[in-house]
Amino acid sequence: MLDCKDGVLKVNLLMNRASHWADVYSYVPYEGRVDIKIKQSLRRVSVRMPEWVKGTGQQVGCTINGKDANFKWDGRYIRLGSVRPGDRISVTVPIYEWTTTRKVGGGSYTYTLRGNTVISVD
Repeated sequence: MLDCKDGVLKVNLLMNRASHWADVYSYVPYEGRVDIKIKQSLRRVSVRMPEWVKGTGQQVGCTINGKDANFKWDGRYIRLGSVRPGDRISVTVPIYEWTTTRKVGGGSYTYTLRGNTVISVD
């Protein structure tokens, strides 16, 4: 879910997770927000954007300690600069409800998802 090498933290999934480097607090699927509480000094933080964020043109926002933060796109990740213990990063993404139909065990089912969370099956 997250990894840290040479002072670079990578958050790969927007899910709750505690670690030695940072704690991740996810609000998905209720809202498109994830907060990251930094526990140690880091050179860089990268946060992977979910599949429903289709590119750099969509509304992705980021603050550090409540102030707008600049970030750069690096493939599916947004890349932030250095942070210190006690810093709080907040990333916001658009969140959508969508449906998909899949065949499972000989039956066809329609799934309604909000973000990556299945909220109903018909």
